[in-house]
Amino acid sequence: MSICSVRVLPCRKLLSNRLLKTICIFNPEHDICLANGDKNFVPPMSALRFAQEGASLMQLLYGKDAVAVAASEFHTVPLDGPYRVIPWGWDAVVKQQLFKQGAAESALLSDAEIDTLRNLQHRTSVLSLQDGAEAIDAIPTLHDYLGRYHRIVLKAPWSGSGRGVRWVTDCFSQQDLYWAEKVIKEQRCVIAEPRRNVVMDFAMEYVTNVSDVQFVGYSFFKTQSGVYRYNMLWNDDRIQQEIVSHLADVSLWNALQERLNRWLQQQVLGKYRGPLGVDFFIDADGKVYLGEVNFRHTMGLVAHEYLRQHPESVGTLWRP
Repeated sequence: MSICSVRVLPCRKLLSNRLLKTICIFNPEHDICLANGDKNFVPPMSALRFAQEGASLMQLLYGKDAVAVAASEFHTVPLDGPYRVIPWGWDAVVKQQLFKQGAAESALLSDAEIDTLRNLQHRTSVLSLQDGAEAIDAIPTLHDYLGRYHRIVLKAPWSGSGRGVRWVTDCFSQQDLYWAEKVIKEQRCVIAEPRRNVVMDFAMEYVTNVSDVQFVGYSFFKTQSGVYRYNMLWNDDRIQQEIVSHLADVSLWNALQERLNRWLQQQVLGKYRGPLGVDFFIDADGKVYLGEVNFRHTMGLVAHEYLRQHPESVGTLWRP
């Protein structure tokens, strides 16, 4: 089984730069902020608490010498000498927070770069890789789609971690329709997908640089109703074996990987630099589907690096 035609390297080696002080910003509220789009948006307190409590996760990727703080704590970091800022994910909110606390503009993404990233994160950008998924911008069309598939999943184009997802069987509730109308108005459309009987979730973790896309490795995770729960710490060979054991036709999986590699080269390279995770799932019929692409750090990337540093933990559960 082919995985992809790029080099596999340890994550920290891909991301290291010893010439600059590394300031890591843990902002797990990123998905909510990206969806909102307003640089002055205030995320929920629960997300901000998690940011403060979990900032040390970033040091698994960038080493103990890296400074790791929540966005609200950037002002506590001494800015002596040259430095770089690496957030969990870039969005207008984290840029505004850091700038107000004294971050040099040269250490931040430009507004145009953040707009480009936000457009890449819009779920319509990967529709060409998702069989059966459609972007729908009118309620009558949504009714037609449900009539074809009967069991569907509706997703807001900007959403993550199980938020902005609704499950529908046979008919829409009034709440479903109100929600869909609101998403279409605010985010241009709603994404509709046939509901599959999922038997396995996994991801491929990448890092994009100036001139290439490098594959870091696999992650194997569990979800509940679309919400991330934990990673199983398996090495890449074991995860590949697990994938193959669930597939009805390995050649279709290889074909999907080739389509993904072309898409990354043609649509992402030169527009985004940094880590990204591509989520997949396999259904009860042994067919594999691309779920979403996250243009940020992921828990799968952290789990993969944790296992590399702690090989004795193989086969155990990992959750942040």
